[in-house]
Amino acid sequence: MSTIELPKLDQYREITYAQAAAFRQNGHVLIPNVLDAEEVLIYRDVIKEAADKFNTEKRDLAERDTYGKAFCR
Repeated sequence: MSTIELPKLDQYREITYAQAAAFRQNGHVLIPNVLDAEEVLIYRDVIKEAADKFNTEKRDLAERDTYGKAFCR
């Protein structure tokens, strides 16, 4: 059995004042290139599994806002 070494996620990254303000206002912010393509592949299944597990959205896709559409199955 092979072991996959996961990328470390404990490195600090500088963000702009605007990004911090957007996070405070919206509760989320897009920070481009936090992970490279290989790192995304490693975490993709874990993130999808968690999103599926904790998704409580029951409305039809057409009834959702943009954020609500982001986590559809």
